[in-house]
Amino acid sequence: MKDTAAAGAVQPDLLHARIAHIDGLRAIAILAVIGFHAGWPGFASGFVGVDIFFVISGFLIINQIIERLNAGNFSISEFYARRTMRILPPFLLMLVCSLALAKAILVSPSEWEWYGLSAALASAFLSNFYFLAKQDYFDLGMFEKVLLHTWSLSIEEQFYIVAPLLLVLLLLLSARLKIASGKVLAAASLLIFACSLIGCAIWTTSSGRNYGFYLAPLRAWEFVLGGSIGFLLARRLNILPPIAWTILSIAGVAMTVVSATYLDGGRYPGLAALLPTVAAALLILSGFALPEGIVARALSTKPMVAIGLISYSWYLWHWPLLTLARIADFGDSSFIRDQIMILISFLLAIATYWLVERPVAQWRRRIEFAPMAPRIVAAGALSCFVTMAMIGVVAGLENRSANANALVAGNYALLPATNPACPNAGCPRSEGKDAGFIMGDSHTHRLRVTLEREAKKVGARFLPAVTKPSEIGSQHVDYVVIIRRWAGWLRNPNAERRLRNELTGLSQNGKRRILVIGPVPVFNHSITECILRAEKYKQSWDDKCILPRSQVDASRARGKDILASVVPTIPLARFVDPIDLFCDAELCRPYAKAGILYKDDNHLSQLGADWLFGALREQFLWALTGETAAPNQDVLTTKAP
Repeated sequence: MKDTAAAGAVQPDLLHARIAHIDGLRAIAILAVIGFHAGWPGFASGFVGVDIFFVISGFLIINQIIERLNAGNFSISEFYARRTMRILPPFLLMLVCSLALAKAILVSPSEWEWYGLSAALASAFLSNFYFLAKQDYFDLGMFEKVLLHTWSLSIEEQFYIVAPLLLVLLLLLSARLKIASGKVLAAASLLIFACSLIGCAIWTTSSGRNYGFYLAPLRAWEFVLGGSIGFLLARRLNILPPIAWTILSIAGVAMTVVSATYLDGGRYPGLAALLPTVAAALLILSGFALPEGIVARALSTKPMVAIGLISYSWYLWHWPLLTLARIADFGDSSFIRDQIMILISFLLAIATYWLVERPVAQWRRRIEFAPMAPRIVAAGALSCFVTMAMIGVVAGLENRSANANALVAGNYALLPATNPACPNAGCPRSEGKDAGFIMGDSHTHRLRVTLEREAKKVGARFLPAVTKPSEIGSQHVDYVVIIRRWAGWLRNPNAERRLRNELTGLSQNGKRRILVIGPVPVFNHSITECILRAEKYKQSWDDKCILPRSQVDASRARGKDILASVVPTIPLARFVDPIDLFCDAELCRPYAKAGILYKDDNHLSQLGADWLFGALREQFLWALTGETAAPNQDVLTTKAP
């Protein structure tokens, strides 16, 4: 590379020296990420900092490998050993410390399941697959995922594993085909860049699983873009006058600012990621072409370089502290608390750099590295395995303990479902004549288990659930039970007509019984975690886990009114409003003396579904069998027993 360098173009020592303006660019990247997560004004899309990191890694790693390959002294084991010593010590330290904090803060089975699986897979640099697989309707919010930030570290490590192997194969291929290595590398780079970018654009989605965000092959183009900078550095950079490089560097800054401020995170990365990545490439290039330019000098200032030096550790520490602090505070947001956590993470990053990163780097330079490389890699792999095992054991035991908690398991002896609504004459029976199903959304999951069990007791048949009337087909159906999160379903301006059409189709002119369960209250917190955390802190459940009745009534008013007006007009349809099962005149509570009735902030737990059935037993029996002692009211409102 140096032999072909143009006069006036600064060629970097990629193997040994720190490059000041690249450290400054690291500072830009980490400040963007921190600003986004901490809620700083002007950083609405600071997540693009990760894309900048990918470009920097691609530039440094790909060109370091190529430089050593051209010099004939590249060793895969030495490369992996250097990456092991650079990445693992601070990373494993963060994982162990986060485990200690998690043990003090996490309380519920689901919290420990999420944390344990993500932490164990992060130890193997596979957490990006876990977070991708968990993207569904029941996905947690970002601030509930303590190790969400490890997805990018996993992608980087996967790049570190594949890049040297691929480059060695490409150079062997060029030698066998007797084609100049530069041409083979350029062709391969263009092919990988194009395929990866196209795939990223296609598989980037705003709902469901965003493969473009989490999969390394669909992020490969960002690393390749960084690596291609080396090809440009090997050409005559002074083909452009200084004023042109000044304009390009300022354009890079402007593009970075726009990227960190205005991009839409709802559908990212896709083609939108070209903006921050091209900006990063321009800033790297212009820093070498015009090292005395205003932008390069600004990036190379001591404060920017210093932040760049601790950027890796700061990235590691900031997210677990932000999320665990929020989780410990019942999931409530607090700008001041978040800034305190950012400050603590900054101080931890400085300490980690001076006490871990710098000593490890100095030790690496003192030892005879080549003979020790295989042992360093093996020690790193063993350390990851031990960390994974430790996290798995602790998280597994904590999850088991949380599941055994009486509040989670519930005391079924106290459920009204054990007190029959028809003890004297016995419950009506269908004798297998009546068949039906439950219909709705995710709110049907727990209630379906309850209804299947109870249907067997009265001789009714329970068919597979459906989500829309068109799925019924030719099945013989006598009854339908409908429960949904109605607030969202009825938000459409044409909701009343939509509901009437659905119920009319289901009713078949009064041939089917339809029981519509109104909206249950939606709370501000995930209830299991809220109550268990209140227990841990010796606080009243009512301090954090309840809502005013007026707030709940206001949120469900439109949906309830539509249901109450439409359902009674449909033959053999009944609407039951369960609000008074959860609320008195002033407050709504997500628990009863039997225990926790909610799985999260809006879905009933299995105990809650059984409790709902017990409280509304007469209406459910009417749906299942067609017989009931209850009056045939248009709108039935049942109070808790």
